[in-house]
This record gives sequence, structure tokens and C-alpha cells, in this order.
Amino acid sequence: MKTRFMLTAIIALMLGFMGSFTMPADSAAKYTDNEIKTMVRDIQTLNLLNSLNLTKDQMQQMLSVAKEVKKTDDELKNLYDRKYNEMHGVLQEMRTELMSKTDLSDSLKKRYHDAENEIKVKQVEYTDKQKEWGKKMQSVLNENQKVMLKEYQPCLVPVKNIANPERIGQAGNNERIAKMLGKIRKLPDDKYAQAKQMFLEKTKERVKMMIPDDAEREKAVKNAEAAMDKARKMSDEEFELKKDELAGGILPKKAKPADVENNFTKQFLLNPNLASILEAKIKSSGK
Repeated sequence: MKTRFMLTAIIALMLGFMGSFTMPADSAAKYTDNEIKTMVRDIQTLNLLNSLNLTKDQMQQMLSVAKEVKKTDDELKNLYDRKYNEMHGVLQEMRTELMSKTDLSDSLKKRYHDAENEIKVKQVEYTDKQKEWGKKMQSVLNENQKVMLKEYQPCLVPVKNIANPERIGQAGNNERIAKMLGKIRKLPDDKYAQAKQMFLEKTKERVKMMIPDDAEREKAVKNAEAAMDKARKMSDEEFELKKDELAGGILPKKAKPADVENNFTKQFLLNPNLASILEAKIKSSGK
């Protein structure tokens, strides 16, 4: 009875892990894709800030830059709103004109390109400013924090133990996989074969939504099988030391940008919402 209960619990854990990648069914979306992406970026930014253990003085230095980022970003968005509305109207006229003609009038072409060029000029200016802001943000960090920034793994659920910089930001999925591996090690051979097969079949289904490349999908399934087999052959001490490595080796790693430090600075430390985030953290620090 105990073995059957354990098998059921492990299978439920497996399905729960793989099921975490499905989207809940809903008749109508309440939020836009951009709103969800913004929320994800904010949470990843918060996880990074929490990992860096910034002092109040450092946060205040960053805040002055963050306010400038927010102001310029708002100005750019306002320009987008104005010019995109203008461009949409011109495009409607273009479409109507092409219904009866084979070419567009010079006036329509000029109106469209003028609006488009104004946006491009502002985008170039914004990119140049980002380089300056990025240098200012990085200058606030000490050497250890710069290493932590470079090694950050963007995540929504950080690991509980962030003593090692290389582990900062690992996704919580690894913890669930490690927990599953720990339980599956205790199954007798006949029960293990059943649990293993069910998990691999479920893995094959779920990786289709996570990994676009067929070869990478197959590799993930093989990695999952190998991880379970390896876990069962390890001693308790060895498993405790290597369980995170086993869990983290199943899904393919996302390649980091070549200029990772500057890319992460741009993505998280130049987040337009950083100003409000820092203001809240400074207020809550009470120091």
C-alpha cells in the first residue's frame, strides 16, 4: 500500500511539473501579451535586485538614472502613439488609392516617410542614451555585484540558496525536478519502470510546446530518462550533491547574449519601471 501511494504521488508530481507549462483555459484574455511581458520583466528585475543586495545608497544612485530612463521612455511612447495613429491614417489612404491605381501619389509617400523617419531618429537617440545610462548603472555596482549581474539567470522563481553566484536566478522548475528524482529513487524496480514510462510519455507531449527543434526535443526526453537512471544508481550523499546538476541538465540551456553584462543591464537595470521599483524598495528598507 505504501509503495502504491508513493508511485501515485510521484506520478502526480511529474504531471504537475510538466503541466506547469500549459496555459489555463479561459474564454477571454483579460490582459494583453505586452502587459504579461512587462510583468515578467518586472519580476525578473526584482529577482536580480534582491540577489545583488544593493545598499540604500546604491539604490538612490540608481534611482536618479532610472527616473531619466522613465521620462525618456514615456516621451518615446507618446511619440509612438501620435505617429502610429498618423501612419495608420496614411496607410488607409494608401490602400484605398491602390485599389484604383498602380502607384501611390508622392504626397502620400512623403507623409508616410516623414512620420516613419521621425520615429527612427528618436529611436537612435534613445539607443545612444541607453549606452550612457548603462555605464552609469554599472558604475554603481561593486566588482562582486558585476559578477552576479553577468551570471544572472533570468527567472520568475529564484532558488532559495543564492550563496553561489552561478546559481542566482535558476528557475524553480529545477527544484521540482530534483524533488521528483529524489522520490523516484526510492521506488522498487517494477514500480520504477511504470513511473518512468509515464513520465517520458508526458515529457514528449509537453516539450512540443517548449522546444521548437525536433532534435532538441528528443534530446530532452533522453536527458530525462538518463537523469532518472543516474539518480537511482547514486548513493544518498552523491545524489544530494548532484541533484541540481541532474535536474538542470534535462532541458536545453538558453544561450546567453555575447555581451551578457550590457544586455542584462539594458534588460533589467534600464527597465522603465525600475524607478517605481527602487522607490518602493528604498521606502521599505527603512534604513
